[in-house]
Amino acid sequence: ELTRVGDMKPFSGIRQHVAANEQGWKKIYDSEDPSSVPFPDHWDEQLTEFQKMMLIRCLRPDKITPSVQDFVRNNLGAVYVEPPPFDLPGSFADSSNITPLIFVLSPGADPLAALMKFADDQGFGGAK
Repeated sequence: ELTRVGDMKPFSGIRQHVAANEQGWKKIYDSEDPSSVPFPDHWDEQLTEFQKMMLIRCLRPDKITPSVQDFVRNNLGAVYVEPPPFDLPGSFADSSNITPLIFVLSPGADPLAALMKFADDQGFGGAK
């Protein structure tokens, strides 16, 4: 992929530069957050944020999602990358016996406490 991106004008000579400056590029490759590591030599000033993201995609495809989130946050605003708070009362109001609430959980998410509190508030929780 680095070879293909090197065919585009802003990246002209990138392949040769990476080969000649392995240590500088290795810092980006080894980093937990490669988008925060400055690119070696003139590449950090020469490339736009989007072009840097393209290089990160070539070097560390596993880190493209955080890079895209940073790009969107910096250029469009945090509102586009931060999930809205879950509105349990509103969701409950939209549900019925034929349209139930279904929770799709991500690792580390635990809505049980909020669900139990909501059930208590609605008079459905606890020992009755």
